[in-house]
Amino acid sequence: MPDTWRAVGVQLARLHTTVTDCADPNGWLDQPEHPDYDALRALAATAAPRLGVEGSAIVEWVARIEAAFTTRTTARCFLHYDVHDMNLMCGSDGSLLAIIDWGDAGWGDPALELSEVPIRAIPYVLDGYRQAAGSLLGEAPEARILADQLWCGLEDLRDRGRFSRDISELRQFVSEHQHRWR
Repeated sequence: MPDTWRAVGVQLARLHTTVTDCADPNGWLDQPEHPDYDALRALAATAAPRLGVEGSAIVEWVARIEAAFTTRTTARCFLHYDVHDMNLMCGSDGSLLAIIDWGDAGWGDPALELSEVPIRAIPYVLDGYRQAAGSLLGEAPEARILADQLWCGLEDLRDRGRFSRDISELRQFVSEHQHRWR
């Protein structure tokens, strides 16, 4: 799995550094954005009582990423914007063959690519990405990634009644990467 996710990172870096134009005569390409910080903070505060101790941790994480979250990269890249396990074609040995389902593609901050990547895979994707694209993600992409992951999980809680992210994996991600957005 780690090698597959590193290969995903390399392929995303290639996509972000080589596609500079894409005709869109029908206006079908998306323009994804990170959630508004105030909206994220409000959603976290509303959800916190339903999540108990975990909700308090999420509120704390949102507060700690505010400064880094407001610092955006200037890069606008062509994005797949729906990268997750089900949109990867792999060989029997786990090697990445293709990233499929381009229905959400558009232009935006390259850190948005990781909003649907399983949190446990993000360090591997970042490793492959940085090897291939250097610092294209800008400063503290982990804070923007965490914000997007939290937003998706909190929206699922609001709309479907369940927080769709693994809290223990989020805790580990925060623990390993919080030094990057302090």
